[in-house]
Amino acid sequence: MTNDCQYILDYLDCEYELFENTNDGAFIVEAYERMSKQGKQDGFIPLIIVVSNVLAEMFEYVLEEIEDEPSPDRIHYFRQQVIKDAMQIHVPQLLEQRWKDSIADEDEFDDEHSDLYGDFIPAVAEHELYSYLNGTVPYSEIIIARIPTMAAWELAAWVPMGGFNDCPPPEEQVAVFKYWYDHYGAIPAIVSHDTWELKLTLPPADNHVAELLAREHFAFCSDRVYQAEESTATIRSLASHLKHSTAWYFWWD
Repeated sequence: MTNDCQYILDYLDCEYELFENTNDGAFIVEAYERMSKQGKQDGFIPLIIVVSNVLAEMFEYVLEEIEDEPSPDRIHYFRQQVIKDAMQIHVPQLLEQRWKDSIADEDEFDDEHSDLYGDFIPAVAEHELYSYLNGTVPYSEIIIARIPTMAAWELAAWVPMGGFNDCPPPEEQVAVFKYWYDHYGAIPAIVSHDTWELKLTLPPADNHVAELLAREHFAFCSDRVYQAEESTATIRSLASHLKHSTAWYFWWD
C-alpha cells in the first residue's frame, strides 16, 4: 500500500476493500454492487475511490485548514459543516449562476437555438460506470470505501475534492447531489481527483426533461460539453444521451 493510499484511508477511517494493480473493471463493479446490497442492510454506501497523489494532497489541504490537531473528531466536524453549508444552498439558483458564468464570454449562447444548444440526435442510453474501469490500464490502487451514511449526497463531504478551476467546492457538490438524488435517485459511485460518476434509478424519459437536466449538467461541469466528444458537444446532444441513462460522468480539466 502506498503512502497516498494509507493517508486517504486514515482520513476516511471507515471499512474498505482495496484493489491493487487491476484493470478488471467488471470485478470491481461486481464488488461495488455486492457492497451496495449489503450496505442497505448494514447502513453504509460504497464509494469507489481512485487513489492518486493529487487526491491525497486534497485531503492534506483539508487537514491543514482544520484548526487544532486534525483528530477524527475535527474531521467529523468538518464533514458536518460542509453538509450544513450545503443545506443552505438553493440549488436551482446556484446552477443558474454557474450557467451564466460558463457562458459569460459567449453572448450568442443565450439564444436557445444557438450552436451550444444544437439538436437532439439518436443516442444509446448509458448504464455502465466508465472512468478507470474500462480495462485498458491497470490502476495501482482503487478503494471501495464503506461510507457510514445512508444519505448518498453526503459522500461528497467525505471525499473533499473540488474547489479548483471550475470544479465546485464540496458543499456545492453535496447540495447538487442531494438535488439530483431527490429528482433522479442519483447516487455518487466513483470519485477521483478530477471526476465524479453517479448511478441513478429515475432517468429522464422525454426530451424536455432531458434537456433541462443537460443544462444542469453543463452548469455543474461545463467541460461535459465544452471538452466532450462530438456526440455530446451540445446541450441537446448531451440530453439525447442522458435520456434513459442510469450512469452519469463528470470531469473537470
